[in-house]
Amino acid sequence: MSKIAFRDREHVLKYLSDALLKRRLAVFLGAGVSRKLVNSGKERISLPTWLELVQRLYATKRWRLPKGSNYAQQVGDFKNRLLEGGKKLSDFHDLVSKALYKDIVLDFATVRRNPTLAGIGALVSHSLRGQVSEVFTLNFDDILERYLGFHGIVATPVIREKFWVEPADVLVHHPHGFLPSPGSPFNTSSTFLVFDEQSYVKQNPDSRWNQRMEVAMQSHICLFIGLGRDDTHLKTLVAKTAEKHAFSAAKDGFWGIVLRAKPTKEEILDWKEYHVHVESLSDYDSDLPSLLFSLCQAAAKFS
Repeated sequence: MSKIAFRDREHVLKYLSDALLKRRLAVFLGAGVSRKLVNSGKERISLPTWLELVQRLYATKRWRLPKGSNYAQQVGDFKNRLLEGGKKLSDFHDLVSKALYKDIVLDFATVRRNPTLAGIGALVSHSLRGQVSEVFTLNFDDILERYLGFHGIVATPVIREKFWVEPADVLVHHPHGFLPSPGSPFNTSSTFLVFDEQSYVKQNPDSRWNQRMEVAMQSHICLFIGLGRDDTHLKTLVAKTAEKHAFSAAKDGFWGIVLRAKPTKEEILDWKEYHVHVESLSDYDSDLPSLLFSLCQAAAKFS
């Protein structure tokens, strides 16, 4: 399928379903995937945005949030102040976890209501129409693993650079760190979090995390969900992949698709420079899960 064929949703679905059918589809997740959960007050909420998470983090110590800095710098200021006061890195991780999961309820009845998680669950489920067996998430939470576990799908979080391959239906890689939720069947946190500015700056381009992500990107059609253009770590990998991917720019046009609600023209042109197509969604609540289910249905039809 050539680049000019990306005229409408039907062509995008055909492109992605062909990749799923050939088991060439890789999924990368960002903030905004675990949406519309319910807190202890039964009010509709989602896991916090980055800004909300930083605000909650400062609120745990009743410290004033500094102005004039970006989120990563604000987190770095918080961590430095905490460690200077005699606390350990594990104390910082505990506070981030507390802020992340504040008042969250994660029983089956709650989590099963999430249509986006259901759509991702359909992608990773065993089927003749193909399956996504590895997922890369830049989030700290384990909501996807817990959702899949509720449905009898063995989802194993990968939280270390060096790891043994375990028997699982799907491996969920956490290159930015992992914090298990309250009551989670997973009881081990990662020893690191890529959250503050220093941790972003210290990202090693030759680390096994990056190598793993690069190999996945360069040999798959990549579906990016809930990821923006402002993640420098992701964009660095995308830029390298555009030069090394197995795809043909003339024949295939694109090697990746970003799903974004009402993207700007600038964002579309930015991703296009890396041969990544931006598919516009009317919203994340209904159009996103609808696309994911339609993708699975199209692959089943073609199979």
